[in-house]
Amino acid sequence: MARLVLGVAGAYVGSLFGQPQLGFMIGSAIGGTFEPNQKQQGPRLDDLKVTGSSYGTTIPFVVGAPRIAGQIVWASAKREIATTSTQSGKGGGGGVENTNYTYEVDLLILLSDNVIPGVRRVWNNGKLVQDANNAASLWRRLTSYSGVADQLPDPTYEASVGTANACAYRGRGTVFIQGLQLGGSGSIPNLTFEIQAPSTYGTNQSLLVSGFVTRRDTDPGPLDAFDIAYAGTSTYNNYFDEFGTDALLLPNYGGTGVRVGYSLTVTTGGQKTLPIDVGATYALSAGNNFYSGDEINFTLEFMNDTGAVLASMSMLKAGTVSPFTHRFSIGTAAPTTYLHENVTTNNRISFTTTALVVTNAGGSGFDGSAGRSFSIPCAGKTITKVRATVGTMKSADYFTSDNPNCFVRLQKVGALDYIPSPIDGPSVAAVVSQICSMAGLSAGQFDVSALSTSTPVRALSSSQISNSRALLELLANTYHFEVSASDKLYFRQRGGAAVVSVPYDELGCDNNDPITINDSGELELPAQFAISYPNIEADYQTATEYSDRLLAGQTNVNAVQMPIAMLSSEAKTLADGLLFDRVVSSRSTTVALSLKYAALEPADVLTVTDYHGAGWRMRVVKRVDTGGYIKLDLVSDNASVFTQSGVTSSASGQVSVEAAPSVNLALLDIPMLQDSDDYSLVYVAAKGMGNYTAGVYYSANASVYDLNATILNAAIFGTATTALGGHTGALVFDEANTFQVNVGDGQLSSVTRDAMLEDRNVNVALVGDEVVQFRTATLVSAGVYNISGLLRGLRGTDWACSAHVSGERFVLLTTRGFAVLPLSPSGSDIGRLRYYKGAAPTQILSAANTRTITPTGANLKPFSPCMLRANRATTDTALTWVRRTRYTTRMTGVLGIFAPLGEAVELYDVEVYDSGSFTTIKRTFSNLTTPTATYTNAQQVTDFGSGQSVLYVKVYQRNAVVGRGYALTGSV
Repeated sequence: MARLVLGVAGAYVGSLFGQPQLGFMIGSAIGGTFEPNQKQQGPRLDDLKVTGSSYGTTIPFVVGAPRIAGQIVWASAKREIATTSTQSGKGGGGGVENTNYTYEVDLLILLSDNVIPGVRRVWNNGKLVQDANNAASLWRRLTSYSGVADQLPDPTYEASVGTANACAYRGRGTVFIQGLQLGGSGSIPNLTFEIQAPSTYGTNQSLLVSGFVTRRDTDPGPLDAFDIAYAGTSTYNNYFDEFGTDALLLPNYGGTGVRVGYSLTVTTGGQKTLPIDVGATYALSAGNNFYSGDEINFTLEFMNDTGAVLASMSMLKAGTVSPFTHRFSIGTAAPTTYLHENVTTNNRISFTTTALVVTNAGGSGFDGSAGRSFSIPCAGKTITKVRATVGTMKSADYFTSDNPNCFVRLQKVGALDYIPSPIDGPSVAAVVSQICSMAGLSAGQFDVSALSTSTPVRALSSSQISNSRALLELLANTYHFEVSASDKLYFRQRGGAAVVSVPYDELGCDNNDPITINDSGELELPAQFAISYPNIEADYQTATEYSDRLLAGQTNVNAVQMPIAMLSSEAKTLADGLLFDRVVSSRSTTVALSLKYAALEPADVLTVTDYHGAGWRMRVVKRVDTGGYIKLDLVSDNASVFTQSGVTSSASGQVSVEAAPSVNLALLDIPMLQDSDDYSLVYVAAKGMGNYTAGVYYSANASVYDLNATILNAAIFGTATTALGGHTGALVFDEANTFQVNVGDGQLSSVTRDAMLEDRNVNVALVGDEVVQFRTATLVSAGVYNISGLLRGLRGTDWACSAHVSGERFVLLTTRGFAVLPLSPSGSDIGRLRYYKGAAPTQILSAANTRTITPTGANLKPFSPCMLRANRATTDTALTWVRRTRYTTRMTGVLGIFAPLGEAVELYDVEVYDSGSFTTIKRTFSNLTTPTATYTNAQQVTDFGSGQSVLYVKVYQRNAVVGRGYALTGSV
């Protein structure tokens, strides 16, 4: 109402001066500041309680690294988060205030009925949101608890329910999620978790980062990262192979080292970094020399949290029979040689929070001096990470075998030391042993020595109530072993060698036919096996592998549901093995043997000779003792059925986390882009949020943020990779200067000259502080363009035409991806530091990057006047000029077309300087109400001693909020 009343009043006043339109505009703008905001609220939840899990729900027993959902065993009440945004009208008044409500909750989720190493990956409604290298932004904290014997309750959970009521869940794996974001619906998502495989499995492990290792552990325990590269007393090469750009392959070809014939892949390069142990000391041992003519180049870079390289350690070797040389450098400085390996006493590297300390205790290293130490201070920065980079390493380089030490040992300590790729698990023998122990059997009551210790059980989750026998039968069908009971339980792997050969004349002890071979009918055999299983390579989604006998007349299919997760090639091998084994074992016989063969048991393989002298490989499936002899049921056995190649197509899953949507803000304190923006504000451009809506949040003190604007599309901005040349002159096309920009995912296009002249909003861009309009954008490469055909100094930025540098901002000024961020109408925000964050809906606001700006009110600053003149018709000098307007609208009145004032009142300041350097002010004329100033002869004599033929002048137009605008600088 106030806007309309004052607008009418302003129109009346303006009509008295022949300007009713201008009067209405000014009156409406003033009235808008008095209009109250309209308040709106979004939907809210009435019930903030979370439904708990039911008693009696099965807690799964897990092996390896399965993907499971778990059970919610405790949940906090949902917490309501109110977010208020205000969309101001022109002048900061008469806007709409919207309040939306979102919710968050804390959850304690029970995962397993046994101890687990931890959680490796997390899916939210089927979408991978967290892995070992990337934390999700859907919650403030996720902590996995393995269930060790001394485990304590989660502190947030304990504080909520009380110490006496908080269960530590020892012996069971759990996950606690604090601040799970539920959005506006308040619905708890479907979360699934991949259990982390224990790092002690030691097969096909990928290290995130390793140092340069020649160490062999003296302990006989499982393989670790430092066992693999040592040859013991052997002369066989253990060498480093280049493996792509990110990895280093360490094969062990022989000798007495650990795991002979085994290899390990060490991930290096810029993709992976690990924190180092501050305060740790690492040995640089003597005697670790290389013998080869090939170059070796391996670099460790020490960085801070931002990834800046603070110091680097290069390990270089060239020439034959020469010591290994350690070189250090800081930043980009040339490396300096400090110590060599041919020393008699250990050299050591130690890490503090701000320095890398190297000690040389003896020998000829360290620039030829012994017993010295030095420290690399890293410019006062904190060393927190290490990155390894592979240079040239050739196969002939090998280590001497007399010193089982290491050059540098850099190892991450914690739950994520290893990321198995593909997922590893405990061996079949280890799992069977674990199940037998859980069933109450002692170590002397079962024997798993014949089972595989190299085949992993990658992922098994038993969530049904069952007995141990059911689990063992499942494993036996999957990994091809059998069990027999005599003095203990014996588990035997299928496909082993025959334990005995029985001649024909020792068959038939029951006076029946010595051997009669029975074949099943063709129609009794399956034409096809179909194995359905959780595919690890496809994020544990159910997949099916087929194996068939290619029989046209058969249609019967054996379908098997396999709850053990595996690779697609392993499932194909299993399908082929089950089908071929079924065909092979369709041939059977029964034989009677004397007590000479009383030691034979089910699962034993023997060779039986028929009447014609042909040998049959048979397996015992049943034994019957009849007193004077034993009766054995045998089936044909073929070890090759379990060694199929398993060739199949592999389905690739979401093996890495999709980057959490992030919003990149460009805060712009620039001239007014449209007439309605004539109030205190800053502009913002946002991009990088993909298909997500971006919320822009504001805070005056960097503590409490309120939603300030919502942006639906991505803006186009980046950097000018070359500097735009300077330009002066009238408003004409600049065809001489070009520059190059990189706008990332954005796209630019060219327009015609006529289109530029007809539409002042087409291809308008901010380059540094100058607003330009461009005609041609020539694509150089993805996101990189050459820009030419320029109109310069638009929107009053002619003052910035000569201040360009490489790397300055480039922003395409369109409505796409843009928003106006209102500031205090009084101008109290101007000159004060203000804080903004850009966040996508799935981001936690605290995780979003903070951007700051100190507004100057650039959109309110009057443009610099023009056409400075001096009239010296008398001894006094009359200075005149022509004002310009911030408005784009040209008004029409009784006097014709003119530029609107655009200010509350018309005021000017004039400064007179002593010289063209414009450093010393001789006189100031303030608050002039017309575009003229008279500099009298008497004033000139006072200021200079005489009248001046040339004056050096700056002229400013004033604004009621920000004061002076941009200066007209000239000499007249």
